[in-house]
Amino acid sequence: MRYLLEKIAATQRTLVQRLTEGRPVNRIVATGGGARSEFWLQMKADMLGVPVVAPASAERACLGAAMIAAVAAGHYRDVREASLAMVQAGKSYLPDQQGRARYASWADQAG
Repeated sequence: MRYLLEKIAATQRTLVQRLTEGRPVNRIVATGGGARSEFWLQMKADMLGVPVVAPASAERACLGAAMIAAVAAGHYRDVREASLAMVQAGKSYLPDQQGRARYASWADQAG
């Protein structure tokens, strides 16, 4: 199971590198069921080399619906403003030196 998660994280690293085209990435915000796994989030932080932030709320879809409703009701001008007011970050998982060393050889394997 660990190997499968490592391969997924390596693929995510490759995708982030391709999508950002060399621009710096300060953090990754995790969503979905995997955002509840401390093991998985730490692995991604180590593989990606940037902090991975877990959501404070496990119910992200409900929060998104509430933000859209708040905009529609006129409480916020747009979804960005609602997001800034309503979304809170949870725990941050920082890259670990040992973890970074472990995954250094994985850098180009997912490509």
